Amino acid sequence: FHPAARGGFILNSFAYDAIQSMHRGQSNQSHDIVPNTLPKISDPHRRSPETQPTRPPSGSVPHGSRSFFDNDEDDSWKVCGVCNDKATGYHFNALTCEGCKGFFRRSVKNSKTFTCTYNNQCSITKSNRRQCQACRLRKCIQIGMKRECIMSPDEIQMKKTLVLSNRIKRATMQWVPMELTNDQKILLDTICSAFIQSNNLPEKGVIRGGEEVRQDADKGSPCSSPSSSSNNSNFLELIKRIANDIAARTPSNMTNPAHVVHFTDIMEFSIKEIIKFCKKIPTFMDLDLKDQIALLKSGCTEILFIKANYTYDLEKKALTLGPDILYTRDSFLQGGMSVEYTDNYLKFHEDLSALQLDDVEMSSLSAIALFSADRADLVDQQRVENQQEALALCLQAYSESSWKIRNRFAIIMSFLPRLRTLNSLCTTAFSQVKKQFGEEIR
Repeated sequence: FHPAARGGFILNSFAYDAIQSMHRGQSNQSHDIVPNTLPKISDPHRRSPETQPTRPPSGSVPHGSRSFFDNDEDDSWKVCGVCNDKATGYHFNALTCEGCKGFFRRSVKNSKTFTCTYNNQCSITKSNRRQCQACRLRKCIQIGMKRECIMSPDEIQMKKTLVLSNRIKRATMQWVPMELTNDQKILLDTICSAFIQSNNLPEKGVIRGGEEVRQDADKGSPCSSPSSSSNNSNFLELIKRIANDIAARTPSNMTNPAHVVHFTDIMEFSIKEIIKFCKKIPTFMDLDLKDQIALLKSGCTEILFIKANYTYDLEKKALTLGPDILYTRDSFLQGGMSVEYTDNYLKFHEDLSALQLDDVEMSSLSAIALFSADRADLVDQQRVENQQEALALCLQAYSESSWKIRNRFAIIMSFLPRLRTLNSLCTTAFSQVKKQFGEEIR
């Protein structure tokens, strides 16, 4: 921050050095700028030299005080040239308040003629400006207010029409979406193909505890409606009472070891598939091996969250693994996950599913989440950042050219900070699970 830029004044180095030399030469004489050295101002609506604010030399402002020049919002110098009220700006070629602006406009438009009973020598102030309209109008003209600056009704209407036309033009200005280049298409095709290949379901026996999760999910799911022959209010009331009684005696956050093993097996299998996906990203393999490891350590979990969205059922508000297993909120709680993590996780999937991303957008979002330059232990952060920016531009071009929706790309990118939050909550939850079920999860 260059000291010459204080108070909103930007000086080049030559001018700043010259000013400093001037202050050093005057330091033995005085620390203040002599007011009477300023040029005299004859305009009656301008302040006298004695009241003009002066900038003190460097170092003369006490600690904690603020100079006039250091306050860009200070408008104490804006005084109406007619009545000395606070001015709101230049009106009809002169600095005036709103009251004098309106008075001058009305007087000119109505062609009014005023007479002063005191030989046109009245002193106009804020408190008495209504008493002598003749002297007030004379003062308006004296400070430079011009009759020709007042627009006629036709001119006012033309200006309003022009302003409205420009406003509509800006609002309806055609938005031109980005277009994919050939290189971007090739990169996105490669990433998408690798992403789809990594979405394989595990073979039978790889994931343990599936039967227990399926049975518990069935217990928590709504009962099927009985046949019409037994569909009576007494029977439904009995079923509802029994279900409520079971729910009251069975805490929903009770951790089930079988669920814990099941979820950890799914995590292990999915992470292996994600590593295969990352290795097929051309730009990822160009990175240093240490950086590849650093990105995988933190990025795998976030990509796992994205991939899991394929299994989310928006109507049931649950995740599924095949036709038999339904992962409800209670399933996650019984799997050792915290309430905060579970609620954030399911809300993330609900919002992402509502956006209806296609495979290219899902794979691109996963790759962008992987290339995060603020990961720990990175060697070449700039290179990672450049790769992420290139991927983001690919996604933006694809999203805009495919969907023709202006803010779709921004909405997709807004899920990145939510992935970070989920990653942090997941790490905390799994550390608690590991303490409690270390042997079961190997």
